[in-house]
Amino acid sequence: MERSLKRTDSKQFLEPSTRVVVVHDAVRPMVPAALLEQLVLAAERCGAAGATRPLVSTIVASTGPEGLLDHCLDRSTHMSSETPQAFRLDTLCAAYSKCTEHDLDHGTECLQLALAYAGVRAQLIEGPPDLWKVTYKKDIYAAVGSLRENKCRVCIVAPEECEVADMLMEHLAPKVNVLQRVVGLGETTEGHFNAAVFFHRHNIAQGNGLLDPERPCTVVHVFDHDAPSSAGADGMWQVSVQEMHRGARHREELYGKEGKSVAVVHWVTAGREGRLVRLVSALILLSAEDDEEDADVFSGQTLFV
Repeated sequence: MERSLKRTDSKQFLEPSTRVVVVHDAVRPMVPAALLEQLVLAAERCGAAGATRPLVSTIVASTGPEGLLDHCLDRSTHMSSETPQAFRLDTLCAAYSKCTEHDLDHGTECLQLALAYAGVRAQLIEGPPDLWKVTYKKDIYAAVGSLRENKCRVCIVAPEECEVADMLMEHLAPKVNVLQRVVGLGETTEGHFNAAVFFHRHNIAQGNGLLDPERPCTVVHVFDHDAPSSAGADGMWQVSVQEMHRGARHREELYGKEGKSVAVVHWVTAGREGRLVRLVSALILLSAEDDEEDADVFSGQTLFV
């Protein structure tokens, strides 16, 4: 920015009713709305607020041209300052109107400026693990992977007593953006989902009302043949594998008309809960790869665990 523009009164660019300003660095592309809300509320209360993350490396200081160690910082008492940062407008304007030209040229920490020139101690709020900078080429690949995982909105429909559904919830929780479990389709849900898993012990429930009508979606039907009231006890094993597969292909035709993909998993071996969870998770996370040619490679397939 031109030096002559640095002292421009920022208020002229803002609405008269503006109370809080959020400062962000675009190289941190993944910011949850909940964090923004926390920062804005904290800034209204304290004057300033900033996101932080725990240090993953020890910070060292060197002295002299030889680059010899001078001292180390205690990681337990220091954090990494991140963005977004939020400020009451009067706090930020006061800090920038009083800081030096050296601060403007070399100081990149707005929280420190608010402390030094406006006397405001910022509220520090720990941000999520994805709040990191895309600095190097390798970071781009990590960001793309995180974005693919985090755009998954998953609903799990299962009986109240279903241990494997609990395991699936725990496995998916850190990998998806929204995760909800319901017992019946009549329960209130958090909007539409782009992936749904149905654990069946009786009839198949389509649950189309759960799915986002505007986006590709993935549906996984899991038949628990080991449960006392399972389809297996109702005579499913009288149906041939070919007929099972034909049923899955039929569901693919039905879902395909709405741009959805579907897979059917028959859980026939007790003690393989972990394997079932990993398989269903893979099918769900594959739905986030909707820009890949094989995103719906399993649609219409019948799988056995």
